[in-house]
Amino acid sequence: MKQYCDGGEAILEAFRNLGLDYIISSPGSEWSPVWEALARQKVNQKAGPGYIDCWHETLAVDIAMGYTQMTGRMQAVLLHAGAGLLQGSAGLHSALLSETPMVVLSGESLSFGEDPKLAIEPQWYRSLSIVGGPQRLVEPVTKWATQAASVHTLYEHVVRAGEFAQRTPMGPVYLNAPLEVMLQEWTPRDYDGEFRGAISARKALELSINIPTVRAALAAGLPTVLATARAAGIGSRLRPYPSIALGAFEISPMEIASAYTVFANGGVRVEPNAIVGVLDADGRVLDHKETPLKPVLPADAVFLVDSLMRGAVDRGTGNGARAGGVRGVLAGKTGTTNDARDAWFVGFSPRFLTTIWVGYDDNRPVHLSGSQAAVPIFAEFTKSVPAHYFTESFPVPSDIVTAEIDPDTGYLAGPACPRRMTEVFISGTAPVQTCPLHVEGAPFSVGALSGF
Repeated sequence: MKQYCDGGEAILEAFRNLGLDYIISSPGSEWSPVWEALARQKVNQKAGPGYIDCWHETLAVDIAMGYTQMTGRMQAVLLHAGAGLLQGSAGLHSALLSETPMVVLSGESLSFGEDPKLAIEPQWYRSLSIVGGPQRLVEPVTKWATQAASVHTLYEHVVRAGEFAQRTPMGPVYLNAPLEVMLQEWTPRDYDGEFRGAISARKALELSINIPTVRAALAAGLPTVLATARAAGIGSRLRPYPSIALGAFEISPMEIASAYTVFANGGVRVEPNAIVGVLDADGRVLDHKETPLKPVLPADAVFLVDSLMRGAVDRGTGNGARAGGVRGVLAGKTGTTNDARDAWFVGFSPRFLTTIWVGYDDNRPVHLSGSQAAVPIFAEFTKSVPAHYFTESFPVPSDIVTAEIDPDTGYLAGPACPRRMTEVFISGTAPVQTCPLHVEGAPFSVGALSGF
């Protein structure tokens, strides 16, 4: 089978990275690009969503809604162009009222039969009757509706739609993926528009690359991710959806600060206190509030995450703290929500933790990332903090080991590796094979043999 990537492949890849289990569809030949992508997925034995074909649009929407309500996992619905979108509108309205997230697509046409290479005239009379596009028809029964104008933005449109559907209040979102767009050639890219290929967990976190984060959450299991967030002290409304890995649910700065104490304290949660005690004029203690300490995460796993977040400050999206003059031991993580509505940075050492949030109360975009808005504020504020708060290192658990690795492959560094770095591992998880990509005297690259 020809390995050709078009808009259908872009849609399927977006569904994969949203962690969807099924694509539930009503009949419509405009979905042939997606069908071909599904066929390539099966031939190549690639993991991805299954496909369910339904006889009616309302049935497709209702199946997706019922599945999500039973499992907590969002699904995708493909509706037939024109009248099919209207047929499914009653089900979409029910999903909106019940706050059930769903990604809904239809493949309306834009060219109205003017392209001689396309022969799908029976569709034109439907499209011509829709003033302003089909998204205008479903705006009253969806949380959000828009149209993908280009194959180059189709993937990101679908991913963003899925994330938006799962943000509170949740609900169905609609995207028109015109047939002309789906038929165009598409080059796979990462979520931020760049194609990086294989990437290490360290680099993904340091640079805040979303796709590896979602895949890691799916590999660990979304219920496990949710349970870990709860253990760290996050009490806000969360759902086990893939976008939980990207911060799709609203959480207060105090909750974030409380949760990050787990990383600052080696896996021990500390409940924030505004008042520690009350003294009288003579210094006698009138009241004292104990600070409960509760181990909630393994110290060795927390140490690895701390190491990654130290890298985010030293080399990644939090590097502005260093540029702003912060010295010593510091770990941290930036965050930027969809459309740059919220900008975050949490910076911490074993003795200090600060959360910075930049945003508007009415949810207007600030048009700035966490690196641009929150990190400079953190750096300026931290100038007033005594230097001894950043001199103590994070305690190293007894089962942590180090190894010299090739950062390009993750294998043990060999004599011919052009770059090497010291990486930390939990005992028993360090690599044991020497890098097969860089071999002294090798007449050709063996990268294909290494899986990179």
